[in-house]
Amino acid sequence: MTQLLLLHPLTYPQDSHTPAFETAPIPRRLTLLIESYLSVDILNDRLQDLSQQFQHPQPRPWQPIDWDSINPSQIRGIDPLIFLAILAGSIDTETP
Repeated sequence: MTQLLLLHPLTYPQDSHTPAFETAPIPRRLTLLIESYLSVDILNDRLQDLSQQFQHPQPRPWQPIDWDSINPSQIRGIDPLIFLAILAGSIDTETP
């Protein structure tokens, strides 16, 4: 079975919009994404925000989703309707 990375290409770090990233082995791609989104600074910021959210809950701003710009070929390893249902459910959970 072929392993697939279930991330929208627009969410990749800046240097990931290259053919080298797209063809890199999944472990290398995961390492780059982890370094970009799970660094100590980012996690520390999220933890500080978490305590503030418990004390003073505030909805996080969500940018509108341009549903027409999501090409089914960008969704890999999961049925597109299931992907959209999960995404919509997540938004409903976060949005008051």
